[in-house]
Amino acid sequence: MMINKALFSLFIILISLSHGAGQVFISGGNITYERKIQMHKILEANTWFKGNLDNVPKFYISQFELRFNPDTMIYSKSGEDEPNSSSWAVYAKDNEIVSLLNSHQAIMKKNVWNDSYLIKDTLRSYKWKLVNETRKIAGIECKKATTILNDSMYIIAFYAENIAVSGGPEQFNGLPGMILGVVIPRLHVSYYAQKVVVNEKQNLTLPKQRIKSSMSRKEFQEMIIKSLKWEFSNASLGVLYLFI
Repeated sequence: MMINKALFSLFIILISLSHGAGQVFISGGNITYERKIQMHKILEANTWFKGNLDNVPKFYISQFELRFNPDTMIYSKSGEDEPNSSSWAVYAKDNEIVSLLNSHQAIMKKNVWNDSYLIKDTLRSYKWKLVNETRKIAGIECKKATTILNDSMYIIAFYAENIAVSGGPEQFNGLPGMILGVVIPRLHVSYYAQKVVVNEKQNLTLPKQRIKSSMSRKEFQEMIIKSLKWEFSNASLGVLYLFI
């Protein structure tokens, strides 16, 4: 009986290995993301815009590129926004982020109005809950996960296990594979990969920073909350993009 159990266990292991043998794991490449913001949802509570939403495009759509290898990720804007997209209603809409995976460090550039800020800190940590649900994004099978950011902001993510780098758009990371889709209902925004280009020999050069001084994530948040007090008091959802 013991021999039968041992043979059965060996059989299960061999079957598992044979299924996994055909799976190709990606460790370098370029991902193009489309960020879609529902501007009507953001502005409908604003009394100044009430009754004038027909003059505002329903969506503000932007393209971002994530270049990655096992050690580094560089996330930045690609292309121009639509000229009538009401992008002025969204703060820090053009975040640039360098993630150094080995040292668990992040270098972020955020543009607020006409000012640019450089933030250096550790990679943001998330407590993900894995969900038994899948969907295809950019032709790649992805699994679902959820988390809560800043105590109240619900986030849905879809990650690809065969892209063996734990990253994603903006600062999202920490799942067993690359995040190809993110939905943040409270901010009325979604990020979805449109194209994945494999480049296993991806050689990344860190962008030169023209801003000499930097601050921590906490220092940046405290400064922004103080300087944009009026916007916070008027519940402008756009300001929350500063903190994702």
